[in-house]
Amino acid sequence: MVTNLSGFPSALTVIPVPDGDLKKHREDFFVNENLKRMGCAGRAGLNLSYPVQATEAKFNRLYHTSSRVGLYAAVIELVKLCQAALVLCGKLAPEYADGLLCDVTEEAISQWWNDIGAEVYNVEPSDGILGPTTVAALIGLVLGARNRLHAYGAPVAKDVYDLASTKRGIAYFQKSQRLSRTRKLDRKTVEALHRATNKAAKSSEGWNVPRAVKSTMAELSGKGQDLVVGEA
Repeated sequence: MVTNLSGFPSALTVIPVPDGDLKKHREDFFVNENLKRMGCAGRAGLNLSYPVQATEAKFNRLYHTSSRVGLYAAVIELVKLCQAALVLCGKLAPEYADGLLCDVTEEAISQWWNDIGAEVYNVEPSDGILGPTTVAALIGLVLGARNRLHAYGAPVAKDVYDLASTKRGIAYFQKSQRLSRTRKLDRKTVEALHRATNKAAKSSEGWNVPRAVKSTMAELSGKGQDLVVGEA
């Protein structure tokens, strides 16, 4: 201890670290903290042990993850995918895209919904800060943007998470539309991209992205063309 408990701020939580090895239990902390913030864990205090079966089952049920993927990998990579989407939208600095659902990431999600998400999907999430609604909306937006950029003729890779390629494609589109070349999917760019590609989006059946993310929010059906619905 670097202080005594009487002087320890009550707003902070003391978490016992087995063996005192922080690096060894880094992923344990990431997964348990993420699951708690995603509403999958109970009210028990945070610890660094493997999550209980009920918590794991709730995560798998909510996010429809594949049984072939381990819990730790699924939780951390799911958060990373959403963080990368926030980076592309200019709401999160790249150094925070580390797989931990922290206060900075939560604030970025709130800003994204206020600035972009609510306008695109005409809905507000009611299942937590990073519930299935937000996961599907974030990933759906960037996947849809990649497909729209490709239809427009912008040079983009097949994988939207090839961030360097996607940013080049965004810059290409922004230049052609005489927008500020931010290389980000900011609100003006998203709106211009939708206007420029709406005809192609409505006529192309190849824009459905299977095996990406499955969401249980039926209320979003038809309210956002780029919402991702598929089997994980």
